[in-house]
Amino acid sequence: MDALATRIAPRMHLTSSVSFYGTKTELNSRALVRIPRRKSWVVLVSGKQRGFPEQGKSRRAKAVVEEPPRKNWSPTIPNPPAGFILNDAGEVVLVAPANKRVVDMIDPETGRSLECSVRRAFLSSSGLQCLLLSPLDTPLQILKYDEENEALREISDDELEELIPTAEYALAKKRLHFVFSGYCLTARGCFCFTDNDVLELETGTDGSITEGVEITSFQVGISEFVVFTPFDPLLFVACKQDESTGALTVADEDLMNDLGVVNAMKDEAEFQQFVEGGG
Repeated sequence: MDALATRIAPRMHLTSSVSFYGTKTELNSRALVRIPRRKSWVVLVSGKQRGFPEQGKSRRAKAVVEEPPRKNWSPTIPNPPAGFILNDAGEVVLVAPANKRVVDMIDPETGRSLECSVRRAFLSSSGLQCLLLSPLDTPLQILKYDEENEALREISDDELEELIPTAEYALAKKRLHFVFSGYCLTARGCFCFTDNDVLELETGTDGSITEGVEITSFQVGISEFVVFTPFDPLLFVACKQDESTGALTVADEDLMNDLGVVNAMKDEAEFQQFVEGGG
């Protein structure tokens, strides 16, 4: 663990609410959806499954990992992500081309793009073409450790600009590639983590908690920073306002109450519950 990680309590609080986009961008917070994460029964720690024999014992010993009983299990398969067609047995019978399942979201404030996979494609009640999108890369937030208040706080855009070279290097040491993308910072690549890297952040006055991973930490001068990613998936609701160009815009607050959006988010949540239940 880095020196900073040992100084941060398992549960920290933020001096302002967590957001995964630049403060210069006015993004409707309701268009940014988080599907709650459910506990999985196999946990990866440094690339190994828990339940394997402890170090020093024979690796030929049989690891017993019992799957918990499935509750309210139904053979019905929820609607799969956009671009996939399944039969009644859950077998894939048709897949759309990969380039049809990926789109670029352009941040109008910065001009930077965010590459996303299409999770759902649907029509609003008024016939507007809409998409439920998930960033292809890992969303990041860089937080500053406030030693006086023993808290993590968000940083300004000006601070971020100065930190990018150091943040890029810190992530490169983890074999991750920093992407200065639109709407949110992201990292490309994969990483391992242990329970010691998990942070719980209080993200509101109501005591709401965001759980995630401290990917890495770094120091600039006397200030210390944490690179954080949430466990809950980050999803965007976007729509095509201009059919001729196909340009996407983030849904406004009125559209977020549309039945089409509500049903799409429900389908995504049900499918994730099905997958995490062993489907």
